[in-house]
Amino acid sequence: MTMRKKFFAFLFRKSASVLEVMRAFLQTVLCFAGCMVDAWVSAEESDVVYFNNIEAEVEGTVVTFQEVEMEAAMLEPQFRGDEARKMALTSHMEREVIVREFERNKGRLPGNYVQKKYDEILKTKFGDDRARLASALYARGMTKRDYEEEIRKDAIEGYMFSHNVMLPSMVSPREIQDYYDAHVSEMVDGERATFDQVVVTDENRLSLEAVVANVAQEKVSDPKALYEETCVKLRENPEVVLNTMESVSLSDIQPEIAECVKSMDLNTFRRVEVGEHALWIGLRSREPARSLPIEEVSDDIKNILIGQQSEKLKKHWIEGLMAKAYHVVR
Repeated sequence: MTMRKKFFAFLFRKSASVLEVMRAFLQTVLCFAGCMVDAWVSAEESDVVYFNNIEAEVEGTVVTFQEVEMEAAMLEPQFRGDEARKMALTSHMEREVIVREFERNKGRLPGNYVQKKYDEILKTKFGDDRARLASALYARGMTKRDYEEEIRKDAIEGYMFSHNVMLPSMVSPREIQDYYDAHVSEMVDGERATFDQVVVTDENRLSLEAVVANVAQEKVSDPKALYEETCVKLRENPEVVLNTMESVSLSDIQPEIAECVKSMDLNTFRRVEVGEHALWIGLRSREPARSLPIEEVSDDIKNILIGQQSEKLKKHWIEGLMAKAYHVVR
């Protein structure tokens, strides 16, 4: 007979004394406690990782294993493994400290801000399809309320940065020159090309092949003139859409097209497969890579330097908040 059955048997025995009932009750409680301890020890000894494990505590708010894992996944593929998790945990803790500082200062967002932002994201990123948004949130292990809270914290973080970190506006010519000199090997404009492309379809495939075959067979003294004449014929074909890509960086286009353009002769056509599609590429011109003078990149360098200085100021401000806040990593 189990301990629980023994206990209830005592309760309904007319001859059972109060002392016997209490003894049965205590035995039942002790048995239950022993089972709980055994279960806890088994869980500790297993390799199972629970999603609600606490990673850190910040100003009375816990940061869970699941929250860190989700944020770390968003850092890939730039960062992986322990590095991604460490960055995600630090980011999460800093955000919580910033939010608490905002709330201590009696900060308030406009009453309808979160809902308006949620509706904007729903419209622009998910085409007003609530099922798609719900599916995306489910994949991240989030509810609608979780996502609204994330939107709120993002807004607070941006507000606090803009009101507490003074962005630098001046960068000296000397600083720009020094940066340019230190990174001159990176100041390069890669290879560029101007080419025509036609997407092959079931309707235009035969006519395209016929036109291109005629170009390849003709022996002319002026290949460029023949190429232009061929392009005119292609444009006259209602089944063909010919697009000219002007001075495109080869690093900005599909690798298959870039490799094709690199190996082609000028004023010729070549067929190339890109994924499930086929295209005819006609090469007009090709420009070699060139070093960029400082005059062409000074504005870009200025923005880089301002961004670097801003990050330093932001880091200093956050370190000050963290020094005052209660936080502990488990």
